[in-house]
Amino acid sequence: MGKKNGVGLDFNPTLFSHPKSSSAFTLSSSDKNIRNFWIENVKACRKICAYIAKEMPIPCVNNIWISDGLKDIPVDRLSPRLRLQESLDEILKEKYDNLIDSVESKLFGIGTESYVVGSHKFYMGYAMQKGISLTLDTGHFHLTENVADKLSALSLYINHFLFHISRPIRWDSDHVVIMDDTLCSVAEEITRNNIIDKVSIGLDFFDGSINRIVLGQLEPEI
Repeated sequence: MGKKNGVGLDFNPTLFSHPKSSSAFTLSSSDKNIRNFWIENVKACRKICAYIAKEMPIPCVNNIWISDGLKDIPVDRLSPRLRLQESLDEILKEKYDNLIDSVESKLFGIGTESYVVGSHKFYMGYAMQKGISLTLDTGHFHLTENVADKLSALSLYINHFLFHISRPIRWDSDHVVIMDDTLCSVAEEITRNNIIDKVSIGLDFFDGSINRIVLGQLEPEI
């Protein structure tokens, strides 16, 4: 369908809702067997993504997001991030044509209120160091943060962004998009700073219960 309509398709490896994610740690787990399981999972997902990229005229973004974190304050914040760094290095060893690898942060979530391993600062530094894409989801930042301002600053150091169109509802994403101030500000930053070629804009359809295409085509009653 995407190929027929000239619409790009991205891919998001799923690292949750599985018995091996029950400990709240996947790629950053202290259990090597758990960690290796998820490393191999993401490697396999990159192969799927590479196939999509091969079949499509538009590059395919493989977007890595993990839910690793803790509800309460940890004693050791560094070790899980070192393990995540090592896992990502292993995952990204193999190179594919037309495939863009990206990493996505989150502020916090249910069960990870005090500590998220894959924070914005972690992934920002990793993307800069490795020369990969950085995903910015406007629903994954504090409600008062100006996500638009991050684009112009980070564009000096990062060559590509995946921008997830969403909106924060209390603390997390709501991917039913509305034309709000944040969305307009991001669009203005992209166009005014002429970084359109650096940004892929995506709709994160993780909730299959909502038919967004039909909703988008409905006309208001008169």
